[in-house]
Parts: sequence; C-alpha cells; structure tokens
Amino acid sequence: MSRFVSEVSETEILLVTRRLIRSRGVDGFDLKDVAVMVRRPEAYIRKYYGNKRALLRSVKDGVLEDLRFTLQNAVIGLDEPIEKIYAICKAYRNFANKQPELFRLIHRPELKTGEFAEEKEICDPVFELVSEVAGDDHAVSASRFLASFMYGFCSMEIDGSFRLSGSVDEAFEYSVRSYFSGLEGTKNLTFL
Repeated sequence: MSRFVSEVSETEILLVTRRLIRSRGVDGFDLKDVAVMVRRPEAYIRKYYGNKRALLRSVKDGVLEDLRFTLQNAVIGLDEPIEKIYAICKAYRNFANKQPELFRLIHRPELKTGEFAEEKEICDPVFELVSEVAGDDHAVSASRFLASFMYGFCSMEIDGSFRLSGSVDEAFEYSVRSYFSGLEGTKNLTFL
C-alpha cells in the first residue's frame, strides 16, 4: 500500500504556493518546499507543473483573477468615471498593501506571457473609463501614465521607499487628484 493514500489537488498545490509566496517571497522557496507542505514527493508537483515558473504562472493567473474581482467590486454603485477610477486606484493600492508578495508576483517580468491576455481583462475597463474622461486621442497615454503611477507608488510604499516625513496617504490623495486634474485638461492640450 502506498504511503500517499489520497491525491492532492492542483487547487491545494496553488494554495500552498500562495502561502509560501506570502511568507517567504517568490525567491524564498522551491518545488521541494511545496512538496513538503503538501506531503508529496517533488515528482508529484512536477506532474502538474513541470517547473517553478509554470507553477508561479498558475498562481499569478489566480491572483490576477482575485485582483480583477476586487477592482470590479470597487466600482459597484458608482456612476461617474472619475469616481470609478479613484475607487479602482484605492482598491489596487489596498490590494498591494495587504498582499505585497502577491502584488510583486503579478509584476515579475519573467512571468509575462506574449499576449498579456490576463492583464488585458483588468486594463480594458480602466482604459474605457480613462477614455471617457480624457477622450479617445489621449486614452492610451493617460492609461499608461495611470498604470505606471499606480505600480510605482504601490511598489515604493510596500518597499518602504518613501523616506520624507508626512503622510503617505496624503501623498496618494494628492497624486490621484493631480492625475485627475491633468486627465481632464489633456483634451485641450495642443502645444505638445
């Protein structure tokens, strides 16, 4: 009789991997650690995922789905595009602060796929909102600016890179208000 009586599902492997990422970071464990946590040989993990990168991509897909759900819920009951963008920014920041290692995971360059389909599901609704405010001519640039600002701000915050005195919350609010001010003003810019 085998010492491994019951099977461990892919879902259990992904949950264990998430726990390891949260506690040790992406680089702080390997497939052997996952195998120990699910009480199976490493070959069992490799049956589902050939290597750590494949496992991390699967975890990333689940995290992106969680983030998409979080951002969708953030705009329920809101009518104005600016309100929705603001709610999305706050929800994204909250997600990064509550799950910093998972936030880092979804932005790892080596886990990007060629078509960015999973990121597109998150970005398209934001792009549409930005387009409503900035206009179609500026929507791509304004969306890229928002994405880079949010990623940069959240990365700096979770890494403890804000060294100046004062409230990081106030800095966030000021930055988002400044973005909105510029977003609405881009419709009339002709000198660039």
